[in-house]
Amino acid sequence: MDRKSDIDKPIRGFQQILPARNGRDPAPCGLCGQTVRLTKTHVPPQCAGNTHKVGRSALVVHTPEQDRIPKMVHGRPRDGGLYVFGLCPGCNGLQSTYDGAYGDLVRSLKSLWVQDWGMRLKWRCPMPSAEFRPGSVARSILIGMMGINPTIRDAHPVLAKALIDKSPVVGLPEDVRLRVALARGLTARIAGPNGGSFGFGNLGVDRPLPLTSLAHVYFPPLAWQLSSRDSSLLDRERWADVSDWLAYDPAETADLATLCPPLPPVAYPSHVPWGPTTWVQLWFQAAEVVEVKELPKDLLKF
Repeated sequence: MDRKSDIDKPIRGFQQILPARNGRDPAPCGLCGQTVRLTKTHVPPQCAGNTHKVGRSALVVHTPEQDRIPKMVHGRPRDGGLYVFGLCPGCNGLQSTYDGAYGDLVRSLKSLWVQDWGMRLKWRCPMPSAEFRPGSVARSILIGMMGINPTIRDAHPVLAKALIDKSPVVGLPEDVRLRVALARGLTARIAGPNGGSFGFGNLGVDRPLPLTSLAHVYFPPLAWQLSSRDSSLLDRERWADVSDWLAYDPAETADLATLCPPLPPVAYPSHVPWGPTTWVQLWFQAAEVVEVKELPKDLLKF
């Protein structure tokens, strides 16, 4: 049994808005909804290199009622990678059937991970020609996102049922898109529902561009967002919409260069060198955050 982490312990003078699911107390599975003791849900899968030390974070407010502005606090780094207690054993096993395809895709993209922010890059990087299974990759990341944010299942039960039933074709709701880009830098992060914008405009635009997300995963070499269809920031950065990958049977293969357009190199807005002072973060009470500020440079040497 896992020891209680720093972030699970009471913080003097603060009240945690939403305690992180801990794997000890029964909670609803993010995919099937069954209330059981949940298992570790690694997003992305461990076969993609997700095994390093990370700091678990919590959203808290000051205990006095007059000063209840939320802030994020970070626990001591611990081994184990980016994960939440988000899925029951059965749904975790379902996700694992697709994880190998995700790991294979990562091996094809390792050379595209740019760690240095001082390097000038093309706005978008072409994808290499490599065979991959888009249906399995999309299911792996989407099931993981439902573990991160269990409210997705509540809002979209038809989507959850299609994944549980292993439907050969899975469709996203009309107002939701699965987006992908290349993860840049030495940071990583997974989180549930949140939003925000750059307070003083960004990317050559004189107005803030909003981002609204049900869940996101930033872990080299890829970054993922399950977003609303009107997320202007993702559109401006040219994230690819890969929602149609869910229409592929999990066993079906495709050529990456043909199926996926060139991708922009990105990091979570608060992780870019100029981001922390200009990014205005909005949180929802269901948000759970796990992140690391300095990944090992040999992370993808496997």
